[in-house]
Amino acid sequence: MRLPAALLLAFITVPALAQSAELGLAESRSGLWCLATGAEKIAPGTELLLYEPYQGIRASARVAQGAGEGCGELKSRFIWPRQPDAPAFFYRIEPQDPKSIEALAGAGALFAVLDAPEAAPGRGIDLDGDGTPERFRICTSGEGLHFVVEGGEAVLWHAYYHLGLDVEPDCPDRIYAE
Repeated sequence: MRLPAALLLAFITVPALAQSAELGLAESRSGLWCLATGAEKIAPGTELLLYEPYQGIRASARVAQGAGEGCGELKSRFIWPRQPDAPAFFYRIEPQDPKSIEALAGAGALFAVLDAPEAAPGRGIDLDGDGTPERFRICTSGEGLHFVVEGGEAVLWHAYYHLGLDVEPDCPDRIYAE
């Protein structure tokens, strides 16, 4: 799936995982990268991994500062489907690897992982350290994108980005179950 803007939406702790990985999504508009997260106080300089699951592209980034006015579009489009009243916090991030960011520019959708575990290239990301990478996927509903991380058939993490236009739904029903 390719979209005109890269999306990197929310960091939230994955409770089912043994490690302290936090996940998120972001968006790049006019060269400004924005991050929405469930983490209230991420310090400037904190490292994160940007991950495009379909091509397996990874790039490092750092939190720069609070989002300010430049991330208003992301603020208006992001929700937690399983916890709609949970707070979201927004930051600007700065990619650290120009070559990888160039490859990601047309990817359309990105996940972010704070405190990412080490992984062999192309193997995905093993968040819980059990030797099997979790499945990162993006699917569509009537007007938006669902960013989902699964371990087997269990949904471990889920965020939503409202596109504001009709798209053909392809998400499996199980991602909506509590």
